[in-house]
Amino acid sequence: MAQLNDHDKTIDRIVMILGMLHEDKRPTIQELSEEFNVAVRTIQRDIYNRLHHFPIEKTEDGKLKFMDGFQLGYTQLEHYEEFLLLKLALSQFEKIDGTFKTVSSRLLKKMLRSNMEHHFYIKPQEAEPIQLENPLIKHLHEAIDKNIVITFNYKSKPTKVCPYKITSFDGIWYLFAKDTKDEKTRTFTIAKIMNLELTSEHFKKPTSIDKVLDGVHSAWFEEGSKYEVEVKIHHSISHFFTLRKQLSSQQILKTYEDGSLHVSFEISHDEDLDNLIKAWLPHIQVLKPAHFRKRIERELREYLLMIEKQNLVEM
Repeated sequence: MAQLNDHDKTIDRIVMILGMLHEDKRPTIQELSEEFNVAVRTIQRDIYNRLHHFPIEKTEDGKLKFMDGFQLGYTQLEHYEEFLLLKLALSQFEKIDGTFKTVSSRLLKKMLRSNMEHHFYIKPQEAEPIQLENPLIKHLHEAIDKNIVITFNYKSKPTKVCPYKITSFDGIWYLFAKDTKDEKTRTFTIAKIMNLELTSEHFKKPTSIDKVLDGVHSAWFEEGSKYEVEVKIHHSISHFFTLRKQLSSQQILKTYEDGSLHVSFEISHDEDLDNLIKAWLPHIQVLKPAHFRKRIERELREYLLMIEKQNLVEM
């Protein structure tokens, strides 16, 4: 039997992944990585790039599934015939110089019924562009794959870390790594990493990195720091907190008669929740801890003072 080339393996893997999602098997990215014996980032590329036209979502425990209401049976062709057509069409992509992404994108769109495209619209988050062929990114990939300790200048300071993952928060790319200086895991803005070098040292990667990242709410993550914030949500916006969790650690502690909510969040840094609180003012009230509530109050007073001064200048 002829050995499959990389292109055939990719297509077969994508077809099998879609089949698993169609059967609602809900695999995790890590499980798919092990199933197909490829790197986690390869599966991430499959899900978030090659299959981005399909309404695939991630549950709170990291499992992949089709959005409720979507089935492959809604496509124009029956069963997996559409994927056989896709495989045949994309088998020519190597002959179409540089247009594989455009061709595959167009075919995937045509595979979905027009009425389904009208029913679902998922607005993608604007993200910082990242070039996989950039030497910095390639070196990071190698270091992560081979568990190599790296050094670089970060904000003009020499830094030495054990790199775990490349991840994104709010559309900005970060390196999730353990700083050897204090042995704490934190994020490093990739755009600020300079003069990266691979050392001759190796490290043992923890097996729980993906689980840790599932609980990280922002790039301000601080390992070893964890505390609870409790807030009261006005009934006029409470449905936004009952329809979905605003942070993965959200817990509804009490629902009041008027529909208001008493909600708690477990965070590692004030900034994990800061933007959420400010976005819903004045319909959200910080109950505790006191230091967080006082910080919000102080920043609001400073903002009002700045506005007053600006108004005086403009008079």
